[in-house]
Amino acid sequence: MSGLRSAREFIQFSTLKDEPNRELLITEAQAYLHFLKTIFSSTHDEALPFPYVLFSYSLALFDSDSDAVAEAAKEMIFALLSSVACRSINVVSELSRQSAIDPAGFSTLIWRRISSDIQDIDAKRTSLQLRLRWTALPHPWGPSEEVLSQDEYWRSLQEGLRTGFAEQRKTCLYILRLSIPMIEHDIDLEHMTFTNTTKAALLTQYERYCAVYESLVITRYINQVEACLHDLDFLASRTCLVHKSWLYALLEAAMGPLMQDSIRNFTGRWVTKRSDWSGRGQADLVRLLEVAYLPWATRGHLYTSSLVFRNQTCVCRHGQSVADFVNQLLVNSRGNDGRVTSRSMARVIINFMAMKGHNLFVYAGIYLLLGLTRGLRATPELLLEIENDQVILGIVAQDNLTEVAREFYRAASYCILELLGSSHAGHQLMKSLPSSSEDNLSKSRNSCTSWFERLLVWENLSARKFSYRDDGSSKLVDPTVENFVFIVQTSQYSCLRRECLSIACDYLEESLLHAAAPVPPSSLHIALEAIWNEVEIQGYPKHILPRLPQLFLHKTCLATMTNEQRQPGGLHGLIQKAVFELQSLAENRIYVLSPLARALRIAILRDDQFARSFALKDFVVNFANRPPSPKLEFLLEVAVVPLFGQLSRPTPQDISYEDYYGVREGYGYACIYDMLNRVILDIDSARCILDELLHPWITQRRDTPVVSKWKTTVQLQMMFLVIDQAIGSFSSTATSQSHEYFDKLIGILSIEPLPRYRFLIECIVFRILARDRTRRVALLDILRGYDQSNPKCVASLMRLAVAVARLEDSTATYAQDVLTILVTMAASPKVMIRHEAQWSFPFLWSHAATNRLTNITENPAFAALNGYIRNLEQYMTPPPGRKLEPLDPSRGLTMYNIIQGPFLQLYPPEKEHAGIRDFELIFADKDAMDGVPPARISLGELPADIDGADEDQEWSPQEHSVEQMRPEFIGTEAERLIPIQTKGAAWQANALDSFSSSETHSVGPHASLILIASLIKTPHNLGGLSRVAEIFGVGALHIASRGVLTNKEFLSVSVSSEQHLNIQETPLETRKGGTGGITAEIEGLAETLMEMKGNGYKIIGIEQTDRSFVLGGEDAARLLTMGSRDLGVDAVDESESPEGKRQEQSLGQQQAKAGEKVALVLGSEKEGIPAWILKECDACIEIPQIGVTRSLNVQTAAAAVLYEYTRLNTVK
Repeated sequence: MSGLRSAREFIQFSTLKDEPNRELLITEAQAYLHFLKTIFSSTHDEALPFPYVLFSYSLALFDSDSDAVAEAAKEMIFALLSSVACRSINVVSELSRQSAIDPAGFSTLIWRRISSDIQDIDAKRTSLQLRLRWTALPHPWGPSEEVLSQDEYWRSLQEGLRTGFAEQRKTCLYILRLSIPMIEHDIDLEHMTFTNTTKAALLTQYERYCAVYESLVITRYINQVEACLHDLDFLASRTCLVHKSWLYALLEAAMGPLMQDSIRNFTGRWVTKRSDWSGRGQADLVRLLEVAYLPWATRGHLYTSSLVFRNQTCVCRHGQSVADFVNQLLVNSRGNDGRVTSRSMARVIINFMAMKGHNLFVYAGIYLLLGLTRGLRATPELLLEIENDQVILGIVAQDNLTEVAREFYRAASYCILELLGSSHAGHQLMKSLPSSSEDNLSKSRNSCTSWFERLLVWENLSARKFSYRDDGSSKLVDPTVENFVFIVQTSQYSCLRRECLSIACDYLEESLLHAAAPVPPSSLHIALEAIWNEVEIQGYPKHILPRLPQLFLHKTCLATMTNEQRQPGGLHGLIQKAVFELQSLAENRIYVLSPLARALRIAILRDDQFARSFALKDFVVNFANRPPSPKLEFLLEVAVVPLFGQLSRPTPQDISYEDYYGVREGYGYACIYDMLNRVILDIDSARCILDELLHPWITQRRDTPVVSKWKTTVQLQMMFLVIDQAIGSFSSTATSQSHEYFDKLIGILSIEPLPRYRFLIECIVFRILARDRTRRVALLDILRGYDQSNPKCVASLMRLAVAVARLEDSTATYAQDVLTILVTMAASPKVMIRHEAQWSFPFLWSHAATNRLTNITENPAFAALNGYIRNLEQYMTPPPGRKLEPLDPSRGLTMYNIIQGPFLQLYPPEKEHAGIRDFELIFADKDAMDGVPPARISLGELPADIDGADEDQEWSPQEHSVEQMRPEFIGTEAERLIPIQTKGAAWQANALDSFSSSETHSVGPHASLILIASLIKTPHNLGGLSRVAEIFGVGALHIASRGVLTNKEFLSVSVSSEQHLNIQETPLETRKGGTGGITAEIEGLAETLMEMKGNGYKIIGIEQTDRSFVLGGEDAARLLTMGSRDLGVDAVDESESPEGKRQEQSLGQQQAKAGEKVALVLGSEKEGIPAWILKECDACIEIPQIGVTRSLNVQTAAAAVLYEYTRLNTVK
């Protein structure tokens, strides 16, 4: 006991920092504290007394500036608490009296010590450990009823659950489990309610809450998380007895920035779908909104990944859900004071947008403002104060907003400020802001007034006066080009600034429309150049751009340009420059395409002189090589357009794409197609266009990826439209040119693997064969002598031969020769060739029967084979890949077949750029059809079975029906039906049945995916890998030596896949090699991997290691997903080391970017991936196993990973 007294005296002295002998005291303190710990850790026959005052001083040492003393004090106190739990130590008031201390006072002392450290991050962990041991003490030494009745006790636990590390969260959860049963009286606090009458139910429900928290925040297995959905619904229901603040703590933890995306998205979407958030804990709900929900809900990729087309409208599902959530939150959130809570939530949203500023995803702000506007309008009381005006105006004034976003921000802010009352300064300021969305929709509402009144408005908006008056009337009221130039020069171009530009365009348009006499070229040049320069200065405003094509290609401008003596920098150069600039702008601003294409079509077809002087070849080639398509940013804008109507009062209005942007881009494509179908080109011009488009197709290599950036469907459609004019008449020159194009296109067919492109190439060749009879015999000669190692090309040649034989001017002998070839091909060892011959035979037989070609119909061998094939079940019910019969001369090749036909559904499917209805819009426009030449190719009709079938569906290429061309049937139903193989038609049917989902489609072959198989030695495995890699569209396969490509074992498994796959040689070690007598150094595997890293590839090994990610898991999915730059930080295993956490976050960010370029490394058959290659890998993936077999065959493993890669990389 004397030692205990000395310890007490020492502890008192050790707290004095200015003690001269402090270092000695620190040493002695450690010794005494260690001594006390030893005593408390020992077992005793009877309980030892321990003074309460000494205990309180020991707790004070937790704050000692000496880490050694603080650590020793912590260990001593923990040992003491364990001794108290074992009843081997009694805490007494004084050693002399040895009377037991009041447990309530003991509890209060410890709680005071713990609560003082709650805000101190450094002391928080030690205090939490102390709190856990204290809570675990037996009654009555644990938390007293007085402590449990303090709201801070429960609030601090919630804080630990919200923001702690994994161990801290587990500790807080365990403390909660221990604390709930200790409550003996009713409690009604801000963060806890407890009623003894429902104690059993409360204990059960809080245990259920803890289980949900563990699954969602601690273990984080997505399958377990998804199973918690009903539990979350229960915790949020009004029948649940768990205080709602605990649910909000759970949700905040699950949506924290360090959680993996799958957990955050699951939780965030669940929160978004909830509509009733009334009840207790509204302050914590406001915090959840600010700290967790808004940072999650405003991430950009959530908006871009949820864009869908529905009823010809683009919809952002996530954005709509967020707007609905904010609306319901403001309307339905009700606590003790619902008005205060709703006001706080509205203020949080506005302040969050202001705080994020330029870092806020622009379109996320749009949906937040939409929900805020709807919520405030539905709430009877005003929820914001006047001081919010300046915050809202600051949001509107951001300079990073797109034009549509700026208009929506202004319109929504105007509505919000209007709800605050028209007397507010902010409302008055909003009135002065220029051009709202409503103004841009109408473009100009001043057309109903006279130009005298409009000139006054124009002059007032301009910074300078430009009118001169005579007797009170202006000489400028009659719009002419000369007057326009006068106004521009007099006002020093201020008449074009800002909103004046729209009025200036109106004035110039009317000047051109009523121009009676020839316009001076110099004046028109000044006028158009002034307009164009101002458009560039203003950043190509949306409401002006669609008007420029009609302005620059106006018939008056074209007539003036024709009369002008061409000179550098003249009117001709300005107009041509404007057209090509607008074409370039249309690539990103797709709404420019339709007005540009319409105006150019009318100008080219009506004005022969302009058509000859305009660089049509450059325009067509640029259009084909870079066909305009809606970019992601534009689709986000399109999804915003209907939202303007939801801001209007008193009832929402329907605002469509056409109201805001004009005609859709399909109309523009139709105008370009129809222009080429009607324009009369000289042979040289047509050949220039065709040669320019053909050049990259002719010079492509065999190992060119199937999906290539320079290959487009539009290129081949343009070739089809100009081929007739390119080959010209049947003169000797034209015939030689026809032969040249025929040979080039056959060469393209021999190497082009993509079915969609092959169909269009076949159509172009068929157009040549239909006009040039000399090439028909050459086709049969090629077919007879063609090497069957390329079955796709042989199948194409057979289809062409059958189509030519069915032409009206084809002879019976030619048809018989084709049938003879089909008979021989029907016995080919190549499945695709055999099936194509069997499938084509009945079509040609039907033609012979219809045209009474007796040399065919009376041939018993032909008749027997025809009857056999027609009675096959697969023939009567064609598989999806055989429902497409492209080359049918009896029907003819129409614009529908080429522009919108079923060939677009061939793998990989593509949405048509234009449809029949777009052409019908052109034909219904009298102004667009007057004086234009006739079309060379008929439009065709939309098949009845797909007419209007997908009007109200979300667009997916697999949802489009394929026109069923059912062949004629001869025979009886009683005859036996024998199946015919269709495996060789998989390349056609791939798009229709490769994936069962109707909402997504594969992005197609992956040029940025490389498979490294240099460690594989067995030819059998390499052949299987070639087959797997080609099927899944791998960009390149690296093997140790290309010599294996001639190995019989390799060829028996590869089934010609090596002919359609880019196979490169990468040996294990650098060595000399080469071909054709040229020797070069071939880099080894390690050097190649390092070079790939330098080129942006992520090296991923398929191997079982202690750090491998499991295929099918969230981390592996992030590694394999393409374009993942916006996925955020990956999940990290929480560590107590801040440096470790930063490293893990950095690793997560690297993994998030891994999908852009990926190289998958396969291990050898026995040893797997060696260490010297593993060190070059950025990450490893392993395939989960259930059985005990050591590993999978390398072909199977590669197929599993490549399939997962293909499955993950799909687009909406």
